[in-house]
Parts: sequence; C-alpha cells; structure tokens
Amino acid sequence: MTGKTKAARAKPVSLDVPYPAKIEIPKRRQAIVRRQRLVEALAEAAGRRIAVVTAPPGYGKTTLLVDFAQSCEGPVCWYSLDERDVNPATFLRYFVAAGRAQFPEFGAELAAALTSGEELSAGRLTDLLVAATASAGGGFIFILDDFHCLDSAPEDFRKALEGWLYRLPPDVHVVLSGRSRPQFAVLPMMEVRREVGTITAADFSFTCDEVALLFREVLGKEISLDDAQRLADLTEGWAGALVLLAERPPSGSGDVALEQLRGSDTLFQYISLEQFDPLPGEVREFLLGSAVLRTLDVAIVNELLGIAAAEEKLTFLARLNLLVTPGDLEQPRRYHRLFRAFLVSHLRASDPARFRELNEKAARISEAAHHWDDAVYHYIQEAAWDSIIQITDRVGARLFEEGHWDTLA
Repeated sequence: MTGKTKAARAKPVSLDVPYPAKIEIPKRRQAIVRRQRLVEALAEAAGRRIAVVTAPPGYGKTTLLVDFAQSCEGPVCWYSLDERDVNPATFLRYFVAAGRAQFPEFGAELAAALTSGEELSAGRLTDLLVAATASAGGGFIFILDDFHCLDSAPEDFRKALEGWLYRLPPDVHVVLSGRSRPQFAVLPMMEVRREVGTITAADFSFTCDEVALLFREVLGKEISLDDAQRLADLTEGWAGALVLLAERPPSGSGDVALEQLRGSDTLFQYISLEQFDPLPGEVREFLLGSAVLRTLDVAIVNELLGIAAAEEKLTFLARLNLLVTPGDLEQPRRYHRLFRAFLVSHLRASDPARFRELNEKAARISEAAHHWDDAVYHYIQEAAWDSIIQITDRVGARLFEEGHWDTLA
C-alpha cells in the first residue's frame, strides 16, 4: 500500500467548534406563518448553482431557510454566521464542521491544512474549498445564513470565497442569505449564464391574504381583509413590523396613521437596534437628514444637505436594502415607510432645531420647483402656517382643479 493510499484512507483530522448550534438547522419559531410560495421560489432559485437571498432584518429570511431546509429531500449543510466569522480561520473551521454534520469525511485536506498552520494564499484556499465540497460527492445544498457578516472580511479571503463559488462542483448548490447582496464580481457574470437565483425583500412582502393568515394562525384572531390590506400597505409587507403591530390591529373604522406609530416604543426600538444603530455615524447622519424628504432625488438631497455625494451614499444604502426602490421616473427612490417614520421621529426628538431647519429649506426648494404638495408638507412639519396660507392664496385654485385635495385639506 502506497503512502498516498494510506493518507487517503487516514482518519480525517478532528476540528471541534465552540458553538455547535451554528451548524445546526435552527428550530422553527412559531410566531410566523409558513409561506409555501416562498419555499417554492427558493427551491427554484436553489436549483441553480447559487441562490442569493437578501432582505433587511425582520423579513423572515431565516424562517424561510428553515422551512426550505426541512422540505429538502437531499442533505443540507447549515452554517449560521456572526461577526466573529470574519476571521478566516474561524470561518473555515465552522465550514468544515457544517459539512461534516452530513458527510463525516468532508474537507479532510482543508482540515489538515488548518491544523498544520500552513499559510494559505487565496488561490490555494479556493482549491481547498472546492476539494472540500467535491469530497461529498454532490447532490447536496450548503446554506450560509447571515452571509453579510463577511462584508468586512479580509480581501484575500473574500477572493478565495469568490473563486470557490465560481468553481463549485457539479450538483452542489449554495444558498447565500443576508441583509446585503454579496459583493462578488463573478455574480453578475453567473447571472447572465442563469446560474444564480435571487429572492429579495419584494418577494418577502406579506400580501393581504398572508396578513390575515398571520393573525389567524399566530394570534388566533380574525381580521377583515380591509384591515389586513391596510396593515399590508402600512408595513409594506414587512414581517417584523406586522408581528410587532399584531397586538393592536387597526379598527375597521379607519387607517392606522404613521403619526400614531410614533408612540410604538417596541417597533421603533426594534428598528433602532436592528437597522439604525449598527450603521457608521456618518451614514446615520445622512439617513436622518435625507429622511426629511419623502422621495430621494439626488440633486435635491445634495442641495438640502449641502453635499455632492448623495448618489454614492444612496447606492450604498440600496446595497444594504434600506431603499425601497432603486429609483426611476415612475418609482423614485425612497425609504421604507416605517423606517422613514422612525428616522423622522428620531431627528425631531434628538435635534429639533435641525429638524425645523431642514424642513424649512426643503419647503423652499420644493416651492421654487413648483412642487406644491411637498412644499406644503414641509411647511406643516415646521408649523410655518403663514407660508402655507401664502401658497394657498397663490395656487390654491390650481391645486383644487388638479385634485390635490389632501394637500388643501
């Protein structure tokens, strides 16, 4: 028997991990409904080499992954990432452990390289990752949840992962799920080849029927379809907000106004903790200032905030899924309705002087552009009643004829 044959048959190097729960499929939470349409959509996306699942916190990404994993007939390897996994050695140990949860000899060569202290170049690491997934023989799915935790990983390590994804062995499928889209140059090229499937925040949005189902199955309450539609519109289908608002659904007599939600400490604390607080200070500052505007025209944002980098900042926020639409003539860029309500409330409470100053400036910009609806909105925010009277005197008749009755009211 040759040395090579002995090595091939040697017992794989043991790699223990401190938190085994990270490589186990989580138990399903009961406070959410199973949505078969999303499970089927992910199954279709995962039929390609890579499936990319992206949405902000609270949209139900992990719940979907659990439902999908439990519905799979073949093996599923699971790895829940956190901020510690930006360390390549930590990631690789858990990667091997996740594979071995299904395939005991998974990644033998990679494990040996890790324990030997070998210095791994990006190319060498790519080869080891490809060999590890090939060692399982195909026919399985590898789920990496909270993949956005690797956004700040070392560049060479990210290049190695990118090379691995591009060279995935046949019949091996990877699901990358996170708050932001992975910034890998190979993904657009693979999309052109139809090797990438995607699930986005728009896919996660609860429909009217799903809102009614949520109330029925989670709270044991019935809600009218009209009220369900109001909640769907108000939350824009955001699962986390629906759950937090579920204890006080709208009455049949009227809408739930965003103004009422400003007293919802639980919802706004959730938004602050999950979406706002983790961002860098300069990003938070930009969010608070730009949120004064109901839509995010680049030129107006630049003028309002006295900057020249609005496009760059909005592109960054779009990658983080903090913008509802990418922006075009029919659908201008804007923040999620509840996220913007939080930002406006936060700015008003933390810096009332800046809140008034920005609304006054936004009103004058809107008035100069003859955007009367926006001008009146901003003057109302700063309680500039005399300015509103002046606009009404100037263009009130035109607004009435054009049907801008809400503004007049």
